[in-house]
Amino acid sequence: MLNTKKINNKVSLIAYLIANGISIPHYCYHNDLSIAGNCRVCLVELKKSMKPIVSCATNAKAALYNNNMYHDSALVKKARENILEFLLLNHPLDCPICDQGGDCDLQDQSLFFGFTKRRFYKFKRVVSDKDLGPIVKTVMTRCIHCTRCVRFSAEIAGVEELGVFGRGGDSEIGTYVDKVLASELSGNVIDLCPVASFTYKDYMGALTLKSFPFELRGWDIEKFESIDPTDGFGSNIRVYVSKDQIVQIEPDYNIHTFNTWITDKGRQFFDGIFNTLKDDTQEKNVWSKIIKSIVQNLYMFDHCNKQRSKNYFFTIVFENLSLEMLSMLSIISQNYSFIKVKRAEKVQINNDLESNLQLNLASNKVKLGSSTLCLLISNNPRYEGYYLNLNLRQRFLKGNFKCLSVGSLIDLTFPVSFLGSNLKVIKSIAEGNNLICQDLKFSKNPMLIFNSELLKRNDGKNILELLTALKYSNIFNQTWNGLNMLTPSLSESGTQISGKFDSLTLKDLSNFSTLYFLNVPTNNISNFKKITELKLLNFSLETIKQTQGNKLFLDQNSNNNQNLVFYNNLKSIEKEGLNQYYHLPHSMFYENDETFINTEGLIKRTTKLIFRKKTKNSWQILRKVLKHFKTNLTFLNKKDNQIIFFNSKNISNFKNFIHFHYYATQTLTNMNFYLTLKTQSFIVHQPVQMFKQKNTKIVETKLKYWLDDFFSGGKDEYSQNSLILTNCSRILRSESTNFF
Repeated sequence: MLNTKKINNKVSLIAYLIANGISIPHYCYHNDLSIAGNCRVCLVELKKSMKPIVSCATNAKAALYNNNMYHDSALVKKARENILEFLLLNHPLDCPICDQGGDCDLQDQSLFFGFTKRRFYKFKRVVSDKDLGPIVKTVMTRCIHCTRCVRFSAEIAGVEELGVFGRGGDSEIGTYVDKVLASELSGNVIDLCPVASFTYKDYMGALTLKSFPFELRGWDIEKFESIDPTDGFGSNIRVYVSKDQIVQIEPDYNIHTFNTWITDKGRQFFDGIFNTLKDDTQEKNVWSKIIKSIVQNLYMFDHCNKQRSKNYFFTIVFENLSLEMLSMLSIISQNYSFIKVKRAEKVQINNDLESNLQLNLASNKVKLGSSTLCLLISNNPRYEGYYLNLNLRQRFLKGNFKCLSVGSLIDLTFPVSFLGSNLKVIKSIAEGNNLICQDLKFSKNPMLIFNSELLKRNDGKNILELLTALKYSNIFNQTWNGLNMLTPSLSESGTQISGKFDSLTLKDLSNFSTLYFLNVPTNNISNFKKITELKLLNFSLETIKQTQGNKLFLDQNSNNNQNLVFYNNLKSIEKEGLNQYYHLPHSMFYENDETFINTEGLIKRTTKLIFRKKTKNSWQILRKVLKHFKTNLTFLNKKDNQIIFFNSKNISNFKNFIHFHYYATQTLTNMNFYLTLKTQSFIVHQPVQMFKQKNTKIVETKLKYWLDDFFSGGKDEYSQNSLILTNCSRILRSESTNFF
């Protein structure tokens, strides 16, 4: 018996029945799309109605008020049988070879409600397939005109390129003119289609040489839950694995954000994942030889620093690491003075509070609904944070919302007012000399969203102080924090929260003895390009005395030899040394159990989906280095390597994110933390005297976006190797001018 007293006035009848555990067959209805009522399969019978009604287009409270409803009566079954007979009129009978065979709503409901005899003897119609791009493959003869794809492209994606043309039996779904579906969310129509009218394109990458269609079925592959590494949100996804290879990725419903969509980049990046093992790493005892060579260099550097005044540094350069690895690097750098831990990219940010490092309220749909103004600074949420762009679009469609932008021209899925592309605009707003100040003053709960890549400029610290000055407006108060930072990578927020790491400078590259790269693609870092192309390192060696002896270059990543070009350029610049190169292949993203903090400040964790015996995780390689400190007693002093001490006052950084049983230590207790505490505070307050202000210099240049290519660019290390995403990038560049 249904309780009709507590029904919401805006709930449809089919949504209310499904929420109460009553199964209603449907094709055109979707919880995130508008009501269409095309399929007519969701018919139910009301006692006071002369004929069955469509439950998706009927209000639940109005239909059930003092009335009886029957969803399994003889009239309803007969009506569904007749409707399914018409839906199958032109549908091909190719279920044994269909990609959705065994997992098809039309197949299941035809079995339970369909008619067993055929009463139509005309030829089935033939519809030509449409070319919607490299992601989506169409088989339009299977289409039943549910219009889910049409409503998705218009309401969610904001690209009204799909539509229904023709009439009656000649109706078709297409793009009117021959063009691809130019949207970063086009692949979601595959998940929406109930009859496999849209399927995946042929896979031409490294995983398989054959096409994916007609190869696998749902019962042949394993399904796992994981997260998307291609953006800063870490969206929930379902990963399908067959024989230790990823064959398909689909979005998974997130109960916290109510998000059911992913980008084409997050759907297709996996074909850029190659096997990390090469012939040289499969040899016997090759790992022990490499680790032994590293330990010998470390031992030499440590003693040379004690005996001489020269500096011999073991420089570790990292990007895109998990919280476990970041904490381990902090421990190592604090215990050994000759080890330098550097970031590959320069970020000037105040990381004393977590609210300065994340999206505070912009990603919350409830909080966003109370805002009437949004100011974007050097930010393109459509490609840098698709989930944020979806929320902003839905907020705009509700009305009473204005979006402003400072930076280069962008093509969002909702109207945006451009204020300029120079930092003078932000300065005038902070001074109160801009017309937008009136909108900021009289708007309700305004928001300011900027990208963390903006702080990688040389004047990034001063820009942050300028943006912080806007807090004195109604952007920030006791109940509202409208200052939001969008991070482009999944590990950026966790890196800032874990600690302050200095960036790699020209001086570090001129006096290093060993250069150790951890997940650093040198082709994406502008500082390295300047050094190798303009030969700035050769110029610096004339003034800075070069270290003597052999130098070591270690490249640890999941893509084989991606930094070999940088090593060859660096070797040609160096006068002497740098004659050893080792590639340390570690496991890829889905071969680890790691923890990240996304741009919303939420903890995201990956699970191990692929099990390869010979691959090693990042922490395993460093653990072997520490382990050899004890086993190779002929190289190291036994007295100095009994306990790894910690020089950190924030104990929770290590207790929450590190599994201590991974490390070769025996006497690790809580007392070690308190015996090695530093007396200085990690938050330094600088009081400002009255009538004295600190002058900050900002370069008045044009604001550009860090993302040069959505499909092939970004911070992940797999998209640039994907052939499918390369084709998507080529099509996008031919139609859009957002990229430079």
